[in-house]
Amino acid sequence: MKEKVHNGSPSQIILSLKTLTFLTLFLIGTTGFMMAQNSNANENATVYGGEITFLDGETYNSICIDGEVDYVEVVVENASGRIKQWVITDEEGYIVGLPNNISDVNFDEAEVGKCLIYHLAYNGMKPLVDPSGQGKFKLHIDEITEKGEGKGRSHLSNAITIERFLQPTAGILEGGPFEFCVGDGDADHIPDGAITLSGNSSTNEAWVVTDSDGNILGLPATPYDVNFDEAPAGVCLVWHLGYEDNVSFDGVTNAADLMGCFELSNPITVNRYAQPTAGILEGGPFEFCVGDGEADHIPDGAITLSGNSSTNEAWVVTDSNGNILGLPATPYDVNFDEAPAGVCLVWHLGYEDNVSFDGVTNAADLMGCFELSNPITVNRYAQPTAGILEGGPFEFCVGDGEADHIPDGAITLSGNSSTNEAWVVTDSDGNILGLPATPYDVNFDEAPAGVCLVWHLGYEDNVSFDGVTNANQLSGCYVLSNAITVNRTAINGGSITGGTDNSFSFTVGDETADKIAADAITLTGNVGTNSKWLVTDEDGTKILGVHDNYTDPDFDGAAAGTCKLWHLSYEDGIEGLTVPDEGDHLVSGLTGACFDLSNPITIVRTASTSGKIALYPNPSKGSVTVKLINFSADNVNISLFNLKNSMIYNEDITFRTVFKKQSLDVSDYDSGIYFVKVTNLDSGAVAIKQLVIN
Repeated sequence: MKEKVHNGSPSQIILSLKTLTFLTLFLIGTTGFMMAQNSNANENATVYGGEITFLDGETYNSICIDGEVDYVEVVVENASGRIKQWVITDEEGYIVGLPNNISDVNFDEAEVGKCLIYHLAYNGMKPLVDPSGQGKFKLHIDEITEKGEGKGRSHLSNAITIERFLQPTAGILEGGPFEFCVGDGDADHIPDGAITLSGNSSTNEAWVVTDSDGNILGLPATPYDVNFDEAPAGVCLVWHLGYEDNVSFDGVTNAADLMGCFELSNPITVNRYAQPTAGILEGGPFEFCVGDGEADHIPDGAITLSGNSSTNEAWVVTDSNGNILGLPATPYDVNFDEAPAGVCLVWHLGYEDNVSFDGVTNAADLMGCFELSNPITVNRYAQPTAGILEGGPFEFCVGDGEADHIPDGAITLSGNSSTNEAWVVTDSDGNILGLPATPYDVNFDEAPAGVCLVWHLGYEDNVSFDGVTNANQLSGCYVLSNAITVNRTAINGGSITGGTDNSFSFTVGDETADKIAADAITLTGNVGTNSKWLVTDEDGTKILGVHDNYTDPDFDGAAAGTCKLWHLSYEDGIEGLTVPDEGDHLVSGLTGACFDLSNPITIVRTASTSGKIALYPNPSKGSVTVKLINFSADNVNISLFNLKNSMIYNEDITFRTVFKKQSLDVSDYDSGIYFVKVTNLDSGAVAIKQLVIN
């Protein structure tokens, strides 16, 4: 409450009222005192009540009846007369006080209403009468307005008014404080009924909104009408104002400047925070294999932040459901290997002072003025385990047109664990040759010679094979098992040409060597570590001879017929390549390593007109070999005679090879000259040869 207070000055006549006792000082009570004064008055003095004003020059003042002493300071100018008196009347002119000093009057003790203050000057009898006769005295201004000199003259000054108002009670406000994010274009209103008012009492009332310095921002009909989003960031105070009719808002910009009889309630605080801008994040998504004990950090500077504006800021890491996992100083401080597999989101948070993280476990539960940026995704994949492979190594001869598969079940896999898995076949440099469903589906004959590696791959969803040609180019969360080796050996017997239409003809059995001449055969396109020349039967099934060079075989020792000459390319470890003394030795019996036969050249053996035999060694003392020459039949009889023409050995023999040889044990015979006789059992032809036994 503000009221006008008047202070005196030395150049003025200053009368201060300090106790107004309304209706206590009447004319009768003061008659004796006034008569005493009159008896000493100069009845011919000049009489003039003077001009009175309040100290500040106003002719009107108001008082709030609030239990506090209210004095007024009045200035009297130009007053004259032997006797002077202060007169206080009510609004109708009835005298309510005749104080000697206006400074003694306490106007707070009066009732609500107006009173008038006069200054009276007179020389003789006090011109105050009571026309009503009711004990109330009314001031007859018209009868005491004459001024001048002479006995009985009196004069009243002008009147100044004091209006007394009952002190209003603004009441007590409850509610708030309220907090809003302003500047985002969304209306921010205090909810209806969120403020309660009690204990208020006044003639007039109003709602007042000020800033924290009391500057008046608005006088709304209700506090709920105010859109605080239209005000800048800061503090608003909402007050309830109780006031009387002597209060005016004209020209008032601050509540501290209000004048008159009023009271402001306690304020309700409205905190207005500028809407923060969390900014825009760029970077990622980032992917890590977690659980392997190796720290997984986002590289420094890999995330860029722009457009952020807020009083406070923070980095927030959540899971995909918004549960807060951490509030790191920077996103680069987080070791994502310490979190289980799943999705993390990295956010930038802009917030004001009304935001607290206490007890908040999910970003959706944050309260106050804040904004979250867009999130950066961090995919955390569990470290896969590709497992351990056992089996192999496997060896294949490739390029022969026959499928080469690893046998089903020949590879065992154990200890694998991953979301996805695959089989990978690479060369020795890691170049991917295939991604088969199983390693048993691969036909290694379709690949050139070299080394293949079979791997088992365990991988997560962030691994892609698109555009990947080498296993070293794979990216994401994966692991390769140990490799199983597949050795692919390319072998080629080559192509041979020679003779007439790839054929040679010999007359056998004439004891003249029948060999293919050097440079008579051309070999091309052969591939292999080792090389041999094979002589087989006409069908190419039985091996008749194994030679280092095609010039080695002497076909004269073979019976008439047809055989085939082949070039053999083979790798180390081949088995079945030697010709046994007895029994069949088949090409199909070659095993243990890669081999390949060239095309054959035909050897035609024509028998001479007579059959012959050869004996060696001759002489002999232990064993002698009988070799038949130009015996077309396979069934013969061999007999041994001494010089007495006694048969000491006789046996029928069937030969199974074109080279007809038979070994005889002569160690038990006496030294001397013997004769070996061979008879063709089919034709009856006979050949005899002398044998010397030592």
